Amino acid sequence: MITMIGDLIGEALMRLVGEIVIVGIIAILVSMGLSEGQAMFVLVLGVIIVVYRWERRRRKLLGKAIDLDLDGDGKISEEEWAAAEMGENKQEEEGEWWSEEE
Repeated sequence: MITMIGDLIGEALMRLVGEIVIVGIIAILVSMGLSEGQAMFVLVLGVIIVVYRWERRRRKLLGKAIDLDLDGDGKISEEEWAAAEMGENKQEEEGEWWSEEE
């Protein structure tokens, strides 16, 4: 019972701090000369840009942002596909430790 009350108080405090940060950012933007609507738009746009860049960086670090178009002609040729798939075939030939053994 006490842990549930502690969790509720913690959640309420986090929500309060989040609201204060958002209102603070909007207040700063309004003091810079924007209207409240414009400030909300700038805040939402800023959050979208930050999340997009963070996701793009995360995907690049995970190796998901591999550029297959090596010659820059806008099309992925069979040679470029083959070059990208060489690493996968090599792993399959060696046998991965999580694969099912026959």
